[in-house]
Amino acid sequence: MAWYNDIDTVRKFPLGHRHRDLTGNEYMYCKGVASTVAEDVVIINTVTYAIVRSLDGGTKIGPVGVAMGALDAATDFGWVQIYGKSTADSATVAADVQLYLTSTAGRVDDADNAGDAIIGMVSLAADATNSLSVWLNYPHLN
Repeated sequence: MAWYNDIDTVRKFPLGHRHRDLTGNEYMYCKGVASTVAEDVVIINTVTYAIVRSLDGGTKIGPVGVAMGALDAATDFGWVQIYGKSTADSATVAADVQLYLTSTAGRVDDADNAGDAIIGMVSLAADATNSLSVWLNYPHLN
């Protein structure tokens, strides 16, 4: 198992610390939240570096990433991918399209939800299995 899949119950790095793997993918060290599983799309709080599983509706701004492990408690710490090729939880999605938040926490879709476009995150291939190949370029919500 790679270092970026590790889940720590004691913080090992400063929150917000960034690190790249050998292929150039970039990750941020964050604090977990209940029910987060690997491949969940999450929103990162830029003050506390705690994550929230993505969900449409409401006012959301800030960086977005993909949880690399089951950071499923506030006492868990681990890596969230913010740059490079990744795999994310999804609804049925077409290839090479803009991605949006959905009404299912942690999941993305290609259905246009007003105000919920994830800037810097696109699908790389069509998917209907809830596991989507994506390209991340420091994705965020405005």
